[in-house]
Amino acid sequence: ASQLSDSDSLIDVSPPAQACLSPESAGCEMLLGQFTNAGYRSGLPGGMQMPAWEANGTVGCYTPGEPCLQGAVPVKGVKVEKKEDAAAAINFGRQHNLRVVVKSTGHDYLGRSTAPGSFLIWMHGYTGTEFMDSFTTGCPGASPTTAVRVLGGTQWGEVYEKADSRNVVVVGGNALTVGAAGGYVQGGGHGALSPTFGLAVDNVLEVEIVTADGQIRNASACENPELFFALRGGGGGNWGVIVSIVYKTHPRPSLVDFTALVGYVPGAFGSNKEGAMRYFMKLYGQWIRHLDSTQPGKWSGYGLIDKNGFLLKKLFVGSAADAQTGAYWLQSRLQERTDLFTTSFQFGGYTVRACSSFMDWHGPETDTTGSNFAIADRLVPTASFYNDTLRDDIYDSIADLVQENGHVTHMLLGGGKVAEADPHHNETSVNPLWRSSLTVPTTGAAFERVFSKSDLDRARYQAWSSMSRLRSLTPDAAYYNEADYYEPNWVQTFWGPHYDRLLQVKSDVDPTGVFTCWQCVGGTRGRNQNIIPSSSFTVVPSLAAFLFSCVFALLLAFA
Repeated sequence: ASQLSDSDSLIDVSPPAQACLSPESAGCEMLLGQFTNAGYRSGLPGGMQMPAWEANGTVGCYTPGEPCLQGAVPVKGVKVEKKEDAAAAINFGRQHNLRVVVKSTGHDYLGRSTAPGSFLIWMHGYTGTEFMDSFTTGCPGASPTTAVRVLGGTQWGEVYEKADSRNVVVVGGNALTVGAAGGYVQGGGHGALSPTFGLAVDNVLEVEIVTADGQIRNASACENPELFFALRGGGGGNWGVIVSIVYKTHPRPSLVDFTALVGYVPGAFGSNKEGAMRYFMKLYGQWIRHLDSTQPGKWSGYGLIDKNGFLLKKLFVGSAADAQTGAYWLQSRLQERTDLFTTSFQFGGYTVRACSSFMDWHGPETDTTGSNFAIADRLVPTASFYNDTLRDDIYDSIADLVQENGHVTHMLLGGGKVAEADPHHNETSVNPLWRSSLTVPTTGAAFERVFSKSDLDRARYQAWSSMSRLRSLTPDAAYYNEADYYEPNWVQTFWGPHYDRLLQVKSDVDPTGVFTCWQCVGGTRGRNQNIIPSSSFTVVPSLAAFLFSCVFALLLAFA
């Protein structure tokens, strides 16, 4: 491996807001102009998509005119340009007992890819793809398949565009700036194509990783199989540095978009169960059951529900005629209630459209970042949709989340091939309850860009407490990458029966803890440490919470 002392890749890492120490500078103008641009933020070595993680508690660098301290931004780092750079960086960090963190794009709700006083391995520039017509791991019985090799800093947007040009698809994330070989896949990885082809981890054929001893290793079903198991669901930032990964590709199926952009009639929204939002949530749960029973594994996608209305962005695999049949069940029932729902003015109504490619369905837009919020999510079992009372209670509790936090992102990403993959629950390390779950509701509580400890405590407590009812109605299971910072019973919730096996892998590949993080296997949160977040905070009107609740309204206004 190359020596860091001889490497041009050694970098100083600064808080992004340091550019505004000179408020009139071009750098400050660029930062403020691109503050919510996920692509821009991913290109900053010290940048996180959620700026709060750049701070150590409340100590950090803010813009403009606020104190500028290093916070949780690493002090030094290595810009990886070849895999040997990653090996040299790990060796240096281990030999000098440094806190080592790994970051590609900074999409990280749990703060695993940055830490105060740390040494950064920055994968962002190490990008590239290789599509293969015939790939095999060489494992006994393995059949050749089409595949793509993705280098460690590559983002999903690049993968999707190149896959489209070859008429193939790959299971990946919804945000185009999320890394395709980092924490996303190591946390399980869901996407719109999951019901058709499985979770991201179900599509991984081989991983090339630099482990804590500085060695470059291959991991597959027959080479370092225990490490391969851990890398497919055991969580990011904890096992080493992935320098490349091989995914299955699939012939592109027929794809159909169903979009519904619907508002509530003014005055219809209310806290009672007759209110438009609660009526919709109950109907939405019934619709998902209908889709699962009549067109299983064919539907997926996202829903954004807030106090103004809802946006559904669904993907159907099949013909437009069949998609119209499934969509009409919901559309017809909503159109019957003109007293509650409207598609006039800025609301776009309902569209069913055959798509020419995956990116034609997805569109060029990615997520807007740069705001702060505490997040929480839950897996909802498929069986609960077939118990009318339980289903209605679950979707009423999801309506509670809209009431309390202003919004819910609802994802239909389970069933189909997700349910069929890994039938013995011994190949991947995600919680086995993924295989019997259908939807993932996610919510969050916003706080200001410049925040106090009270602001942070309030948001984390609100995210944690608002999920209490939904937790009581569902098993202990959540999507690791978008989970509560203080998730109760976190070991069971993230990994179920797999934790002891993962702990052994951790001991084998990283016995001295070169890599560690919060709510990671063998990490800084104790296995049985059940933390109730502080409820001792001052409640003040939050501009961030107000703006966050307005995001959906803006989507409607500019749709």
